[in-house]
Amino acid sequence: MWKAFRCFIFAIATITALPLVAQESTAYSRFGLGLLNENNFMASRAMGGLGASFQSTESINFANPASYARLNLIAFEGAMTGGVNRVSSYFGSGTTGNVNLSYLTFSMPVMKDRWVSSFGVVPFSQKEYLVSDTVSLSESSSVGNIFEGTGTLYTIYWGNGFKHKDFSIGFNIGYLFGSIDATSLSIPLDEDGFSDPYSFTTIERNKLKASGLLWNAGVQYSIPLQDVEFDKNQHKKLKLEVGFAFNSSYKIGNNSSVESSKYSLYSISIPTKDDGESYTDFIDDLLATTAEAESSNVSGVDIDTFLAPTTAKVGLKMPMNLNGGFTFVKVVRDITFWKAGFDVKWTPWSQYNGFETGEGGQLSDSWRIAFGGEIFPLGGGHQELRSKTFSQLKYRAGFYYSRTSVTVQNTAINEFGINFGIAIPIRLRMVNDDGYYGYRKVHPFSLGFEVGSRGTKENDLIKDNFVRINLGISLNDKWFVKRKYN
Repeated sequence: MWKAFRCFIFAIATITALPLVAQESTAYSRFGLGLLNENNFMASRAMGGLGASFQSTESINFANPASYARLNLIAFEGAMTGGVNRVSSYFGSGTTGNVNLSYLTFSMPVMKDRWVSSFGVVPFSQKEYLVSDTVSLSESSSVGNIFEGTGTLYTIYWGNGFKHKDFSIGFNIGYLFGSIDATSLSIPLDEDGFSDPYSFTTIERNKLKASGLLWNAGVQYSIPLQDVEFDKNQHKKLKLEVGFAFNSSYKIGNNSSVESSKYSLYSISIPTKDDGESYTDFIDDLLATTAEAESSNVSGVDIDTFLAPTTAKVGLKMPMNLNGGFTFVKVVRDITFWKAGFDVKWTPWSQYNGFETGEGGQLSDSWRIAFGGEIFPLGGGHQELRSKTFSQLKYRAGFYYSRTSVTVQNTAINEFGINFGIAIPIRLRMVNDDGYYGYRKVHPFSLGFEVGSRGTKENDLIKDNFVRINLGISLNDKWFVKRKYN
């Protein structure tokens, strides 16, 4: 297990040094800090996202750190998400694919049934978009605008959960870091709508380097509703698990900075960009090539610098976040038979202050509701199902509906998704609390599917239809138990 722990530390160091493999491309990531991570791990995500009240003895729930206290096994957890995004509008459509890291964490009970600690890396937000529009200036002239954004922000966190009887409380302290780029081009067009090669294209760039602390805290409480003894020392229980997670409005220090620049160049240079190259990389290469050409007195490649790259400190102000919910849980013989719950989240993003200017920095208050549940057939106490493969899986399903923080042309951008998935069991040989070897069945592999949509084609906007596949793994073990021969 120590070897696995060292591999986990190496994986965190590697992933935090690299960008995501491929980010989800959506025009709506242009706004604010980009497309925000919902922080629901694989088990709760397959149930629509029961972040506030979900808890498990095998895995943690990052959305509410109070859930950590319910964990009774060491857990190395990681997940990947891949998907296809179909982008459509009244002017056309296209398809993009993506694969990205969902999270990578390590959690360990420090005091049995009292205190669990966790740390790891979780993406905070990402920008990945390329959109364009045309603005008419007169009957014979217009301007084509191109907007592109790339980059990811990550959170490295340390969290703790504490439990006393049926009550638990927890907190996460995180360090936000990463960078996101936003590039815009304004290209004069002729009367036929084509770029005028001898006009001047204006390029504006902003690059945010984020660095600062963030936090959240939560509480959970388990309320017994029914306890029926149906055999000697065997019980059927129904309980209600209530959860609440929050953080107040806070500033992410003054260590974050924005590098801004603005240039003008002959439009004839723009078509030299390769199809697979981003405008950000293209401009970097073009500036370097132009500087070299100017030093060699080559004509026709001049770039006028309206604003040389300047760096300014920026204090990002994040809004408060409120997340509450409840889950009904049926337990038979100390095994969860089924659970079903509801979750609601509200974030006043209108309080956000960022580095963006213009429309890209204007956000609205957002909310999200979710319903979902899980059933474990074998947990119902029916011994005749023990030999059936289907009865040993956990089945999960749910859906969510949200109003995102984005409002474009007085149109709120909403998102809807349907989730379903399974948890696959294995049988582990581990030391029990008495120090003897035994076998325990856990469900370390989670496979989930999600279909949904974001936005609308009304008012000349864009609609995203997406399909995602989520794959998670939780490697469990028990440490610090003195072994005995048996």
